[in-house]
Parts: sequence; C-alpha cells; structure tokens
Amino acid sequence: MREEPEIELDDIIRLAEISATSGTQYIRPDEVRKILVKLGFPLTEAEPEKQPGQTEETSRSRS
Repeated sequence: MREEPEIELDDIIRLAEISATSGTQYIRPDEVRKILVKLGFPLTEAEPEKQPGQTEETSRSRS
C-alpha cells in the first residue's frame, strides 16, 4: 500500500507565494484550498473569478 507524503503547511504557503509572484503556476489556488481543507482549515467556497472586462454589476446580473 502506498503511503501519502507528509504535507507541511509552511511548504504549501511558500509554494503558493512563489506561484503568485513568479508568473509560473506551480500550484493552482484551488489546489491550495483543497490541501488547506484537508489539513482542517474551515474555508468557505471560493468565489468565481471575474472575466477580464467584467464589472461587479455585470457579474451579478448574470447570476
């Protein structure tokens, strides 16, 4: 049976920071959220990302 690797919170945070600032996406925001939930963090659902040129008003009118 395969063992799951031990995940360190500091490593996930650092990888998310690098991904956010480097222009290279090593880990996606949704992956970070899934890991944090798995580690026991009570997160709310992510809001859908706005499309370029979409305002707050147009995003509400489509809902």
